[in-house]
Amino acid sequence: MSLVFILKDLNESVPKEVTRLEHMGQAPNTLLPVMTRIAEDMMRIERAVFSSQGRRGGGSWKPLKPDTIKRKGGSTQILVKTGELRASLTEPGATYQVLQVSDNRVLLGTDDPVAAHHHFGAPGAGVPARPLIKLLPGDEIRWNKMIAEHLVRAHRV
Repeated sequence: MSLVFILKDLNESVPKEVTRLEHMGQAPNTLLPVMTRIAEDMMRIERAVFSSQGRRGGGSWKPLKPDTIKRKGGSTQILVKTGELRASLTEPGATYQVLQVSDNRVLLGTDDPVAAHHHFGAPGAGVPARPLIKLLPGDEIRWNKMIAEHLVRAHRV
């Protein structure tokens, strides 16, 4: 007498599993949606940097000198004269914005001619450094989690 095992595909589980595995295989090649969310999060961070006048991550931008406030017509907003510098780091499609998002990287920056002058400072001109981009260790951890969740979601299909 033979011993025979019969495997029956109950509820069409094999095609479902094939589909799930195909989605899992595609997930690393389709990171654009999660990278776009990371770019949006980076701009949210920059809005926080500007609205807190550099306090994100500790410390604040050095206050404006009285003569600078006078020259700005009384405005005490730091690093905001026309709004273009702030917009270039916080609003998609803004003038001077450098934004590149792909399946394997996000690049956010600005080509505003005054950016480096303010970010690094110009001691000879009396301009203190006021870092425009302030990323914290938790930011990278959050972005890594976003990528991991994207990959896990593909596993659950």
